[in-house]
Amino acid sequence: MIRTFIKITLAICLGLILSACQVLDGSRKDQAKVADLSMQAKSNQDRQVIRAVRFLETGKQQDAKQLLKEVLLFNPKHDKAILLNRQLSEPSEAFFGTDKSLSYSIKPGDSLGKIAHKWLGESLYFVGLAKLNNITNPSRLEPGKKIKIPLVGPAVTIQKQGRRSRANLALLKQYRNNQDFSTGLKKANTLFVLDKDLQSLLHEQQLILDTYAGQSNTTKQRRQMLESVTKIAESSRNKNQLGVYQRFIKAQNRTLFLDESQELFAQKQYMQAARKLASAKELDAKINSKTSIFRMEKLLINKLHEQAVIFYRNHALKKALTRWDLILDLQPNHELAQKYKVRANKLIEKLDQY
Repeated sequence: MIRTFIKITLAICLGLILSACQVLDGSRKDQAKVADLSMQAKSNQDRQVIRAVRFLETGKQQDAKQLLKEVLLFNPKHDKAILLNRQLSEPSEAFFGTDKSLSYSIKPGDSLGKIAHKWLGESLYFVGLAKLNNITNPSRLEPGKKIKIPLVGPAVTIQKQGRRSRANLALLKQYRNNQDFSTGLKKANTLFVLDKDLQSLLHEQQLILDTYAGQSNTTKQRRQMLESVTKIAESSRNKNQLGVYQRFIKAQNRTLFLDESQELFAQKQYMQAARKLASAKELDAKINSKTSIFRMEKLLINKLHEQAVIFYRNHALKKALTRWDLILDLQPNHELAQKYKVRANKLIEKLDQY
């Protein structure tokens, strides 16, 4: 019995030893697999990150993520791996810490790495730039295409561009103060400003235009000013600036037409005055709401109707119709002009039958 018990005990111990050996052997195999990656060495971790960067440069994010995951498994504090991984996992605005950006036009020879280094101070930020601009393959950039660059404070280049932008706005103010309006407007079309300063640029542009108009006291001066501004507006490259020009030109043309109409009315050149007033009303249908314009229009219509009736009675029907047409341009519902125009056209038809 004792011998049998000893044999059983020895068998059990032997089984436990063999089982432990198998576990240890399996553990060694797992360790061997990990050790095969050689990620314990910092130099190998760095090489792995470089491989990940190459994948990211060609848009292979999944391959890059796997490599970065392996590096961080061995070294959770690897700074470059952390930086790249954050850009891949975080929203762009959260990573860069801002939702403000400037617009940049890609130039031949540019890469996202170069752009990131210049504007953001770190070439590895190309991953975040690609994500922000929905660029799937950073190695294929299209020259001329505009991309957004986050306005992050620490970047030296952005600080420099900010100073340049503010200096250009100050320069425009100086041209306005010196009453060099044409030069100021031409500069406004070409000077660099950051996107965040665009509204300030438009405000300064409007101030130059308003001051320019305020210095144009006579009809001749206003006409010359308008010709100059219209020509300058043609060289505007920004749709917002062009909109400022267009609204200004429309308003000043309306004022010019009104001034010319009043001058012609005073000179008793009623037809020319009516044409100018009609042009002004095309730009602003509510133009005759001004008391002085309303009175002038009423007197002008009366004068034209008087002339038209005289021509009608003398059978100068075409001259009469020209004046009634002008009256209807000013007041489409003018009953007398409508009635006499019908009569004149019927009379013309009768005369054409003979």
